[in-house]
Amino acid sequence: MRIRLGYTALALLFLVLGVYYPSIFAGVNSVDDQRMLLQLESMQNIDFFSLFVPHNSFYYRPLLMLSFWFDKVMWNLEPSFMHLENILLHACNSLLVFFLIKRFFPASVAIYAPLLGSALFALHPINTESVNWISGRTDLLASFWLLLSLHLQLYAWNRHHRGLVFLASIFFLLAVASKEISAFYLLVALYFFWGWPSRSENTHPRIWRIQAAFVFASPVIIGGLSYLIKRLLSFGLSGDKGLLYILDKFNYGPFDIIRVSLKVFGFYVKKLLVPVPLNFAIVEINDGYVILGALMLLLVTLWVRSKNLPTQFTVVSLVLISPAVLIALTSVAWTPVAERYLYFPSFFLSMGVAGWLTEKNAKKSRAGVWLLGAIALLLLPATVVTVQRNIIWQSNLSLYEDTLAKSPTFTSLKNELGIALIANGKLREAEKILDSGIATHGTWISGLLYVNKARVLVERGEFVTARNLLLDVVGKKISGREDVLRMLARIDEKRLLEAKDPEEVEFVREQLIQSYERLFSATKDPISLYRTGQLLISAGDKKEAARFFSEAYERAPQDAYYRQAAKKLAEKMRRE
Repeated sequence: MRIRLGYTALALLFLVLGVYYPSIFAGVNSVDDQRMLLQLESMQNIDFFSLFVPHNSFYYRPLLMLSFWFDKVMWNLEPSFMHLENILLHACNSLLVFFLIKRFFPASVAIYAPLLGSALFALHPINTESVNWISGRTDLLASFWLLLSLHLQLYAWNRHHRGLVFLASIFFLLAVASKEISAFYLLVALYFFWGWPSRSENTHPRIWRIQAAFVFASPVIIGGLSYLIKRLLSFGLSGDKGLLYILDKFNYGPFDIIRVSLKVFGFYVKKLLVPVPLNFAIVEINDGYVILGALMLLLVTLWVRSKNLPTQFTVVSLVLISPAVLIALTSVAWTPVAERYLYFPSFFLSMGVAGWLTEKNAKKSRAGVWLLGAIALLLLPATVVTVQRNIIWQSNLSLYEDTLAKSPTFTSLKNELGIALIANGKLREAEKILDSGIATHGTWISGLLYVNKARVLVERGEFVTARNLLLDVVGKKISGREDVLRMLARIDEKRLLEAKDPEEVEFVREQLIQSYERLFSATKDPISLYRTGQLLISAGDKKEAARFFSEAYERAPQDAYYRQAAKKLAEKMRRE
């Protein structure tokens, strides 16, 4: 009995939801997620026009930010809903892969090829990081638009329709606005326009292929040039926001660039085929992957001219690893290598596998039967690994204990594990792991390690010890100074609340004013001026308080919640 297409697609949807539902309870990850949510909470409104204009951030992801703003408006940044959105996006992408396979390989009468291919993508353990991490939505969202673009590209090819080509290009631009490295898909699209086997006719005229490629590329080129000009006008070539920022990150000579590129490429190929062990923070790769990388590069070179569609999909999946190689060379991300960068390549690999299944079984060969059985069996361990990984991602504590066990030399992990241990009330273990990180010194994360060490001391009621620790850090000018100063101010605020003796109150208040002065000097955030004014009122210095309130009003953003209060208090203090 033939199963209806809709029922099969529904089964795939339930499969994704069933496997990934544990991530709904994962909470907020301390890497990126927490900072992003705090930033969104402080935003009173959003300027939709300026969102799409290049600004002072290294990243350009306006659609991603729009999706998070939607989360704020609809359910007040509730983590469970944000995780559910990630799962649903992954489910949508799995369904798009399913229908793409059906359309690319219509000769396959049986449903098993598209179902197994899309299930391979849906359950691939390499994709767990993108789905479980709220900030990993950038890969899910960009892939959604890329897959829609690919659908339209296929329609345009089969119907000889340039208007659909243009619309496919617009969807591609939306993918780029979700994650910049989606731009690499342009080469893939042009490759397909030139060498795609057509299912409606044997070939397309050369002139149509050229015109289609031009129509697809034009909006991208125009948009890219506009972005380039805007960044040049805004930030120039140099500096931490200029266009030479990435080039400045290259720390390798010509030979090392080749060696590292091959090693990273080989490692990613292995991860795509054999993803275990999974690791959130990959900082070291065995040099033996250079050989695998060289062999796979040779294979891509031999396959690139193939007219066989499954082979083309396999080539594309390997070519789309190249942006991840560039990230490893420049070290612009939190870790040089990451599993989430394989989300793009994995859906093309899945389509290639489905294509091989279709072709082998269409010939009724024994190899096709063996391949079908192997993939069906492979889905079982893949599902088990994916479910286990989803459970690990439920807790920051379990995630960072697992990650530090696999990357013990990565100091940042000690800070993140320390935060998780503090949140779980394990202060002794937290202090031990933070002290271990502090002992390494010289890293950008060291300031945060001291901040969290101070949190442990505060939890134990050792306010003065925590304050002296942070003052020592300020004196040494260790990186992460703003976080240190914010923590220093919070400690003094707690001390002031607990102070009872009038002399102690006055003494702590003076120290808190000094902390606010240090914080304003470092951050230029006028909220420190406003809080200083409040302290001066309690000290009876109304004239000086009026001065601080006036400056806070002048410097505060228009939508700051304290701005009008600062103005009224300044006027009141002048009258009294």
